Amino acid sequence: MRTLGVRSDLMLIRLQGGIVEDRDGYSVVRLPSNPHAYSGHLLVLPEPPRDVEHWIGVFQAEFPGAEHVLLALDCPHETVPAGPLIVELSAVLTAERVHPPPRPNREARIRPLVSDVDWAALLELNMANNDVFSGPGYVPIGTATWRTCGN
Repeated sequence: MRTLGVRSDLMLIRLQGGIVEDRDGYSVVRLPSNPHAYSGHLLVLPEPPRDVEHWIGVFQAEFPGAEHVLLALDCPHETVPAGPLIVELSAVLTAERVHPPPRPNREARIRPLVSDVDWAALLELNMANNDVFSGPGYVPIGTATWRTCGN
């Protein structure tokens, strides 16, 4: 994978037990532990697609029954063709050096999530900010996946 954004996304998916399978001209990313994870099931294309409809068909063949189509482009600074999909561009931030913030919050308490109450609070927060992607198994499977990453 060429771009930092795609490499970072795939790293996080792999931490959750995800699988990346290389195919001829694209990669398939699966998150078997969470079949309802929208961003855990996608195709990664090395270049913008010339025929978007073709790639929608490939996605549907790789993920029969999926209620979404997600194509990630592993190519920085490319023009994305118009088509039937919603295009979402992401910015990836990097730093050669880090430095303390100008006004650090010394009162903030940061701790790991450890109890069922902690994880329930995270789930509640996530669901309050998630009005689009929530399949029938999202709640129990999503929580289990987060806990796996937290350990």
